[in-house]
Amino acid sequence: MRIDDHIARAFLAPEFQSLVENFLRSQKLIPAEDPNASLSSKRFLTRSVVPHVEKLSDLFNRQTPESELGGGVDTYWRKSSNPANLRLAYFLSFMPGNLFRTLSVFAELSRLGFQWKFGGRAMRAIEFGAGPASGACGVAAAASLLPQLQFPEKCDWTLVERDRAVLGLGCDWATRFFTDWCKRPAWQPREDHRTLDWAEPLRKGPKYDLLLFSFALNESRDSPEFLAHALLKLMRVHLAEEGLLVLVEPALKLQSRRLLEIRRELLKLLAADPREADPKLLTPCLGTQLCGALADPEDWCHEEATWWRPPFLKLLDELTKLDRKTLPFTH
Repeated sequence: MRIDDHIARAFLAPEFQSLVENFLRSQKLIPAEDPNASLSSKRFLTRSVVPHVEKLSDLFNRQTPESELGGGVDTYWRKSSNPANLRLAYFLSFMPGNLFRTLSVFAELSRLGFQWKFGGRAMRAIEFGAGPASGACGVAAAASLLPQLQFPEKCDWTLVERDRAVLGLGCDWATRFFTDWCKRPAWQPREDHRTLDWAEPLRKGPKYDLLLFSFALNESRDSPEFLAHALLKLMRVHLAEEGLLVLVEPALKLQSRRLLEIRRELLKLLAADPREADPKLLTPCLGTQLCGALADPEDWCHEEATWWRPPFLKLLDELTKLDRKTLPFTH
């Protein structure tokens, strides 16, 4: 995926690291009274963050189903001996990259000529599987860095997440990021604490201009056929005219092929029961052609976005022997 240099460098500046560190101190995830506890301290990161990052990385970057990993991420999350440090590690290690992945999708939409058309009204958006609001913040970053997309000044966000502590952290972070980094104080998030029910993701409520799923399909055990039906129903009932549904998933073979299979099933449903206002596929594949990656059971398809990592993430990568100069993902 082609990323303009001003976007690739957007989180390299010290202002972003300062914003993250001050926020984490306000959340008491970094001790405010300890001058040695900082995102620039190898000792602090090695003691408080690295062990969790290594474990989470092993669990997330998997080629086998979670059920074969002794309980997987959920079990580790619940049984952690230090949940505050686990949230800190999760936030530092995964929030920036997932934010940039979502930003990259909107950079691609911009390259293809997409523009919002709000006519002065507010935008309504929802992120499913929000975690620390990485996706919502990626959209806000797109509004700041890609003015040609013509995002409105006001946006009401709903963040759906099953873990209450992470949801609270994400809502507070989104509020801070929207206001201080994006300069959009009229973008406001609210919490929706619940487990996502794929049979009925939204039981009631208004239409949304943006339905964003951030690594949420990855947590579902439902079939591609079922999920395609659920997504099409969701769009037909709750997606506003000229709205967007955006799905961002891991680049691993299992998860990537599953998203491609959902795309295939959506195309079948749209062909079998076409309606005038039905959605159109925009990216990564324009049009309704069959996916070539699904022809070979050993093949899959994903994007890569290259960026300049925030200094704390670069240091964390050095300590954990990870390399996230390039971010793979499927969308």
